[in-house]
Amino acid sequence: MANAGLGKSIAIILAMVLIVVGFSIWGIGTITSQSPSSNPSSFYSTTISQNSTLPQINWSSLRGADYLWYPLGSMGGNSSAPNVSFPMMKALGWNFIRVPLSWSTYLDNPSADSSYLNQVATEADRNGIYVIYDAHAGGQINTQNFFPVALLQQYNGSNQYDRFYYAWWSNSVVYNGQGGWQYMFDSFWIPVIQATSSHKSTLGYELMNEPHLGPNTTLVQMQMFNTYMASSIRPITNKWIFFMQPYCSAPGVCSRDNESKITGVAPLNVSGIAIDQHEYNYSDIPYEFSTVSNASHLLGNIPVIIGEWAVCQPRKGDCNISQAEAIYMIGTYEAAFKKYGFPNSYWSWRCFEGNQSNPNILQSLLNQSCATYWLDSEISKLQYT
Repeated sequence: MANAGLGKSIAIILAMVLIVVGFSIWGIGTITSQSPSSNPSSFYSTTISQNSTLPQINWSSLRGADYLWYPLGSMGGNSSAPNVSFPMMKALGWNFIRVPLSWSTYLDNPSADSSYLNQVATEADRNGIYVIYDAHAGGQINTQNFFPVALLQQYNGSNQYDRFYYAWWSNSVVYNGQGGWQYMFDSFWIPVIQATSSHKSTLGYELMNEPHLGPNTTLVQMQMFNTYMASSIRPITNKWIFFMQPYCSAPGVCSRDNESKITGVAPLNVSGIAIDQHEYNYSDIPYEFSTVSNASHLLGNIPVIIGEWAVCQPRKGDCNISQAEAIYMIGTYEAAFKKYGFPNSYWSWRCFEGNQSNPNILQSLLNQSCATYWLDSEISKLQYT
């Protein structure tokens, strides 16, 4: 009887070993890494397959645009659907897009949002386009578009924007009984990564677009957030993780960009991180590009992308420039991209409802088509000269 029991135990153990070996052979593994939270997400018990190395690419070869698609919510973009837009981008020689996402939109309809993400990833696979999925918060309008409405309503009243971010960066936001950071990871990043990480087109994930530097906010607090989120993301995907320096919408009040504002918020002890830098002032390119390049060196020569750039921003009313002036600015940007080897995506792949009363200003010229227009062709032409 004892021998029979022992034999049964040995058989069970052997079966378990064979199962583990089988999983190893087929590249399947159960992730058991723990989240920084004291209440780890149940996703860590989910079996996913992933490669052990980061996507290896020629960074300087990446060029494209920010793709704003209305179903994904953030910024309410009017780009055409992936099966229409991506072949056009490919025809221009582009192989890179950055996709702004909305946490609020995902929570409104998780299954639909996951389906839209899959459309983007699948069509990008077909057209050889690398994709960064971006948590597009930041400015006041973006904050309202990105964060769950009920979460922001906790801070209704005067100075709502600054009060919310003060609480957010100090990790004192509580929502649905969870800390805000962990809830964002559980209910936003996990489903986004589940929908996209297995696709060869997925380059990585951006922790937060243009993080707002509010009153009494410190670089250390932002670094804690970036480290928390990157440390949570790293065990469940082998893709790159992008971060940004704090964004300040009042240059006259805030200090100028410098290396410490970038290195001071970089995630700690996380592999596969990269910098996203935005540049909308072409005359400031020499200083800004030199600064971010230096920061990259200080962090171990990590990759840098220019995730947003433009010759003007129609919604801000600063497009009273001619086509010739725009072409000159594009040439300045492209020369700098080549000098530093920075991949880049211009803001953005969509048209605007411009002022048609003056056919000589760029705001009108941009409104010729909602798909591709002379600006796209001009950028593409200068990229290859």
